[in-house]
Amino acid sequence: MRQNSTSEWEPAGGGTKSRRVKRFSVHFLVTGALVFLAACGSTNAAQQATSNPGYNQLPSNIKSSGTITEAADLDYPPYEFLDANGNKTGFEVELAQALAADLGVKLNIQKVVFDSIVPGIASGRYDMSIAGITDTAAREKVVDFVDYFKLAEGLIVKAGNPGNLNTQFPGYCGHSFLQVVGSVELDRVHTMSTQCTTAGNRAMSISAAPSTAEQILGLQAGRAEAALQSKAANAYAAKQTNGQLEALPGIVLTGTSTSAGQAGIAIKKGSSLVQALKIALDDLIRNGKYVAILTKWGVSEDAVTQATVDQPSTG
Repeated sequence: MRQNSTSEWEPAGGGTKSRRVKRFSVHFLVTGALVFLAACGSTNAAQQATSNPGYNQLPSNIKSSGTITEAADLDYPPYEFLDANGNKTGFEVELAQALAADLGVKLNIQKVVFDSIVPGIASGRYDMSIAGITDTAAREKVVDFVDYFKLAEGLIVKAGNPGNLNTQFPGYCGHSFLQVVGSVELDRVHTMSTQCTTAGNRAMSISAAPSTAEQILGLQAGRAEAALQSKAANAYAAKQTNGQLEALPGIVLTGTSTSAGQAGIAIKKGSSLVQALKIALDDLIRNGKYVAILTKWGVSEDAVTQATVDQPSTG
């Protein structure tokens, strides 16, 4: 049975002086340790501020929390998605992690439905998003972009291309397409269909899917003949479906577009996080980490050579 009458905190004589002295000593040691750690933290923060130009540009709320909150739908392989074990992965996830590390802060990725991402960034609910979002003039009205990746778009169809589509006008006219809600590609296939009818060809039949996963399943099930997506996403989908789908060669250009578009990191308009991320991305490009990440995922051919801000795609 435990006894409370005699212990190292209270001598057998029953006095209380020793207990008070020890409590004071422990309090002094703990307080001293906390002051020391706080001093070290202040020193580290000061060193970070003087040695990291990207950190200096971070908004005050991110500096104080030490964390960037990112929104991503995690539904667009090989860009950003959940693996078989539910882990966040993809080249954009690794790029976001590398950017946060370069800035000296942590990263908190939250799964968000794609068409809610830009409104969430604009409202300040999330700090940024790296989720294969095309930089467009329309989106630049509500958010800013740091462009980091070229988006060459192509067609994906069932293996063997039974509908005999091709990426060059009018090779896709009169065919059925399945696109993700809220995506630029959904808008672009409507533009493509208008081009078809204007030139006297049949309109395209266009339907929408709530996610990329549902889109791929829809193509496999024959709900549509094709989808317009980035060539990187098409190549990955063809591989992951064990050849049930096929990525057609060539790039689809729509509207007034004369070249591939760009994916941008979406950031609240006017935020100093824009310059912070531009500095960090240029740093990763210079030190080779950026290309290493893209090479690992087989998409290095669409790498950029420098970070740019608000360079919208056309068409």
